[in-house]
Amino acid sequence: MPFAWKVSWKDLPDGSKLVKLTRIEQGLTRRTARTVSYRLPPGETVPSLDYEFELAWKRANESPAKRKAREDREAARWKAFNHRQAEISVASRRWRLVSLIGRAVMVAATTAIVAGFVTVLITACLTGQPTSVSCGQVHPYAALGWSLMFGSLAPLLVGWAASNAPAWRQDAADAREAERRNEEELRSRREATSHYLAEFREQGYGAEAAGALASKRLRRRPQAACLASNGHRSRALGGNTTK
Repeated sequence: MPFAWKVSWKDLPDGSKLVKLTRIEQGLTRRTARTVSYRLPPGETVPSLDYEFELAWKRANESPAKRKAREDREAARWKAFNHRQAEISVASRRWRLVSLIGRAVMVAATTAIVAGFVTVLITACLTGQPTSVSCGQVHPYAALGWSLMFGSLAPLLVGWAASNAPAWRQDAADAREAERRNEEELRSRREATSHYLAEFREQGYGAEAAGALASKRLRRRPQAACLASNGHRSRALGGNTTK
């Protein structure tokens, strides 16, 4: 059966906390309680949920070698995360510049098209011929106007594509990030399910009962991806003892 937890702590002068965590297991014939004490660094919150109790219990009982390995993995993960965020920031600035250049090209091309249209219209009004043709030839001013209009179509399309490129790139990046997080969540859920099944089978439950209990605990377990993206927990507790 799932464990019951009891936690209490004492504030230390340096801002850290001395936490006492008790795990209570109610068996068929006896009630077993074990207590561990550990020091919580300043700024960290005292565990208040089941998954936090389990994580704190595991970390309080791990060996120094495992603790160092875990801290090294966390440091490497945060270093990779910060590096990726820096790359994203630099790329975002570059793509914003591309978007601004594309919008400037669009404005210039639109201005040229309008100027060409006005030139053709004024030339047609002054020459008195709608087609701006005199003696079988196009009037020079009309030819200039037509050149401005048709010659600005390609820059207009290029500017439109450049101005929308950051949005297309962001959509593709969001899709890749969503796919990565979904895969990470599925992998985390599979690992957690295997761990819970093994734990309940060790406690003597059958396959069906262990599966049901593992599913129940998994539903109460928060998303690991959200915890990794947040990087911190901020929860207010009502007192110094939680049962």
